[in-house]
Parts: sequence; structure tokens; C-alpha cells
Amino acid sequence: MSINQEREKYIQQQHILLQEEQESETTNNPQEQESIKNEDDQVTFDDILSKIGFGRYQIAIFVMMGFVGIADAAEAQVLSILQPMINDHWGLKTYQNSIMVSLVFTGYMIGSFTSGKISDKYGRKKPLVYASIGLFLSAILSAFAFEFISFTILRTIFGGFVGFIVPISFSVLAETTPVKQRGVILALVGIFYTFGELFVCLLAFLTLDNLKTGNWRLLLALSTIPSFLIMVLSYFFLNESARFCLFDGREEQAFQLIEQICQINKTQSPLDQPNKEKLIIWADKMKKQSEQFEKGSIKSLFEKSFKKVTPIIWYNWFVSSFVFFGITFILPITLTKLNQNDDSGDDDLLSIFFSSLGELPTIFVCAIIVNVPFLGRKNSWAISFAGGFIGCLLIYLELGSFTFWVSFSKLALDLAFTLSYEYTGEIYPTKIRAEGMGMAGSFSRIGSIIMPWIGNYIGDIGVFLPYFIFSICCALASILTFLLPFETRGQSLDTFN
Repeated sequence: MSINQEREKYIQQQHILLQEEQESETTNNPQEQESIKNEDDQVTFDDILSKIGFGRYQIAIFVMMGFVGIADAAEAQVLSILQPMINDHWGLKTYQNSIMVSLVFTGYMIGSFTSGKISDKYGRKKPLVYASIGLFLSAILSAFAFEFISFTILRTIFGGFVGFIVPISFSVLAETTPVKQRGVILALVGIFYTFGELFVCLLAFLTLDNLKTGNWRLLLALSTIPSFLIMVLSYFFLNESARFCLFDGREEQAFQLIEQICQINKTQSPLDQPNKEKLIIWADKMKKQSEQFEKGSIKSLFEKSFKKVTPIIWYNWFVSSFVFFGITFILPITLTKLNQNDDSGDDDLLSIFFSSLGELPTIFVCAIIVNVPFLGRKNSWAISFAGGFIGCLLIYLELGSFTFWVSFSKLALDLAFTLSYEYTGEIYPTKIRAEGMGMAGSFSRIGSIIMPWIGNYIGDIGVFLPYFIFSICCALASILTFLLPFETRGQSLDTFN
């Protein structure tokens, strides 16, 4: 029997069960009347999530996926802090340092590129579990690498696994959070990225004397703690996405997963027989509407209205990564050049710590503004790029405190990065969501790949010249974002099929 025949048989069985249930009704149960008072009412997956409400299950997913952000930030921050020390340890030339950092972010790009194709075909949990194992192993082994080439290869592999996991984790979070709380939760998850940066800074205080001396291998080893936690939590506690199962034709598994969410949240299940049938009908309707989207296909990202949306999203992700990681990457180099006469370098670690600490307000600002009607996702995204433009331009013009404007610029770009994930995760339908996130992530890593060359070589021409380039990129991103045709605030997922 073909899959379509099995589906038709399943729906017919649901119709029969519904008729039997309605014929046997002799009492007026208010809850059941509410669910079947109008057979023509559409029941979406987001309706089911809204009835279940936000609870312990969503909080657990929020924390689990947050560790992915910590691991992502830890990788970027530890590479940034250890640059001067690794260069001295292995006697690296400028081009070798640039190649190493570019290769790490090339790994990110390859991981992001393959992430959507695999998770949109095989689900969310298994790819995440397998990748988390590779993530931890490559991270811990790199701490014991005793020559430059093996170190670069292992960190590149680690970057690939991070790039692979991040789009999946964000898809899982978006697919399990009710509409009412989704905007705030997708914004607040960015706080874990800042935690990751601060975590590495604290480890650096414990293991390093300054940016020039210290036990950098111990710092690398301790920075693998988030990767280990991702591996353990995803294997033992993460469930498959019920939304994905529903769209993949595994209705019974989806219903079981929804029941588990209800049990964990200690709420009554909304899955009576009528709602089950309506949910199946809605899922089939959504799949028919998205038949033009080939699962895991790049071409699907340019169908219909996405022709205008996808190029802007890709450019914005490119700028977010290029500028944010650019500032993070060149900060130790800039501080070293500005403090050449200071042999201790004690204040440099503090400057990096406070520049990261300054990102914390971003998350709370984002959580508030994304639900403001006249701002929402799109306008907030554009304003954040405008903030990056102002901050980087003032650094280039050497107006005001360097540390303050670095913190301000990172705050603005951190906000842009958070909104990049949020808008992209909401605009694409379930069938191609991970692919959309993965491809956008790939373009962000292109920005990261060329970033060290800008930082090292353009920075040699003028210490603050890279910031001028960053400001121009942010200005264009702000203008393009205002031109996006859709606002996703308050919209159910799969609205833009």
C-alpha cells in the first residue's frame, strides 16, 4: 500500500471515529462542545500549542538549546582571546593566522549548509545528537594538539559541528513554543550567546595571566564544558519535534509527543478526536500548499514571494556575522596596538569582558521591542543595523570612548543577530525551515571567513579602518531590511506558504 493510500485510510478512520463519538454523545460536556462546536473550524499546530500553554517542557527546550548558543559563543571568543598567544607559541605569520580563523568559519559554513538538508529530511533529534558527539570530541582533542595543522583541522571540524547544530536547535525552539511567547523566547535565547562569551572570559581570568601569557591549553579544555552538556542533554532528554512528525506523515508519533508535552507541563491534553482529525486535515492542507517546496531544496527558498525575502535575509546574516565577529576578532589586536607600551596587558582581558557584558541589555531590549506593533521583527532588525552603523562609524572617527562604542556596536549587532534567527525561523514554512536557517547560516559564515583578512590586513593600513567598512555594511543592511515585504510578529508558523 502506498503512503498516500495509507494516509487516506487513516483520515477515513478518523472520520468514522469522529462520527461514532458524536453519535454516542448524550451529555453536554463543555470542553468537548468547545472543541467540536464548529466542524469547519481549522485547528493548527500553533492552536494546539496555545491550548497547552508555555510551561516546563518549553523551559527545558529553551535551556537545552541555550547551551548551543554558549558553545557557539565560546568558540568565537576563545579563538579571539588566544590569537596573540597561539601566534607566539607556534610563531605564526599573519597570513597563517588568517587562514586558521577562515578555515574554522569555513567549517561553520559547511555545517550550516548541510544542516537544513539533513534535518528537513531526517528530523531534528538524531542529527543533533550525532553532531553533538562530534562537537565534544573535536573540541576536547584540539586542546591537546601539539602542532598548528592538527589544531586547525580539529577546530575546523568543531566549527562545522557548531554550524550544523545551531540551525536545528533554533528550529526546535521555534516549533515547540506557543505563538504568544515565541517572539520573547526566540529573543531571550540570545542571552546564552552572551553567557558563552562571559564564560570564556571568566575561564581566561583563571587560566591566563594576560593576552600574552598563560595556560591556553587548559582554557581550551575547560571551554568544552558546554559541548559536553549539549551531548548529554540532547541524547537523554530531547524529543523529536512533534510539528516535524506531523508534517512528515507520522501523525501517531506526533500525537504521542504532544501528549508528553501535556504531561510535562501538567496541563489537560487538547487532543480529543475532533481536534486530532482537524489537525491532520490542516497538516495535509499545509503540505499541499507547500508542494512547490522540495524538502531540503535551495530552489524552494526562491519560490514566489521568497524571491524578494531570501536575498535580503542572506545579506543580513552575512553582515551580522561579518561585523559582529569582526569586532570580536580584532578587539584583542586593536587593544594590543593601542597598548603597545603596556607590558602587563592586564586591562585587555577586562576590556574584552566588559565589551561582552555590555551585550546583556540587548536581549531584554529585543524581548520587549519584537512585540511592539510598530516595531515588530522587521523594523527592530533594521534599527539594530542602524545602531551598528552609528557605533562603528564613531569608532572610526575616534569620537568618544573606544570601549564604550565597541560595546555599543556589539550590542547592536548582537541584537541584529538575534533578530536574524527570529525572523528567518518564522518566515519559512516547516518543510524548508531548517534549510532556510542553514543557508542563511552559511552566508553568515562567509562573512566570518573573509573577516580575519579584513581585520589583519586592512587593520595594518589603519587601526580603525575596518570599523569604517563595518559601518557601510550595516547601513546597507538597515535600508534593505526596511524593504522586506513581510512582518512575522504575531503570525503562526507556516503562514507564509
